[in-house]
Amino acid sequence: MLGILLAGGVSNWMGIIVAAIVSVVIGAVWYSPFLFGKRWMKLQGKNPRDAGRMMKGAGPSYILIFVAAIISAIVLQLFISSLNMTSVWMGAALGLAVWIGFVATSNFSMAMLSRKPAKLYVIENIHLLIAFMAMGTILVLI
Repeated sequence: MLGILLAGGVSNWMGIIVAAIVSVVIGAVWYSPFLFGKRWMKLQGKNPRDAGRMMKGAGPSYILIFVAAIISAIVLQLFISSLNMTSVWMGAALGLAVWIGFVATSNFSMAMLSRKPAKLYVIENIHLLIAFMAMGTILVLI
């Protein structure tokens, strides 16, 4: 894969960076106290009042989250280029297909084995569905 990247297999670096940034922003909004952050913390067995304390020292985690988003965007871009996708609907459909085929199913297996609450699975995975569809859309547009 590194060879493909270095040989020019991925040329849409601007789209990849924008898609990764949007993915991280979607996550930040999704897990904010205004949407699902408090509920997510409760389902994790954590006290939402401790959110501020938990955020201290989280900088390295956010860097790694951004790196993961870049990797996801690169793989989506490789699919888009290989399949010659040109429309917004194709990009969104690719995000949906990747989410269904890889993300939701893998996370479902882990949720079942770890006995996570179904509501936690839904909160975490709808966020990823939106993020992957947004990234696919952005990568086709830029």
